[in-house]
Amino acid sequence: MKPSFQKCAVFALLLVLLGAIHTSAQTLDRGAIHGFVYDSSGSAVPGVKVTLTNPATGLRRELVTDENGAYDFEALVPSVYTVKFESDSFNSYTVKQIVVTIGSSLALDAHMK
Repeated sequence: MKPSFQKCAVFALLLVLLGAIHTSAQTLDRGAIHGFVYDSSGSAVPGVKVTLTNPATGLRRELVTDENGAYDFEALVPSVYTVKFESDSFNSYTVKQIVVTIGSSLALDAHMK
């Protein structure tokens, strides 16, 4: 191998490793809320609108449950959140005072009625 090629290869490897460390550090200072939405019989409910809010900052994120009734809010700044579940076929369901801490991954399932 030529010395210049070796230097480039080592430099490229260092960049990749530094990028991986930086990405890992970004996720360690965040948390997550995830779960499933079920009906009263225990069946998954797809298409439910799930709204995450942070009353302290005004942050608002919305998504819709997938075909398995699953939802996932990732990379949340540690804080206190509210999650609201809404569907035309069910009553709304709200959970307040959800505390997300650094590195937490909270499972929050909703049972719609």
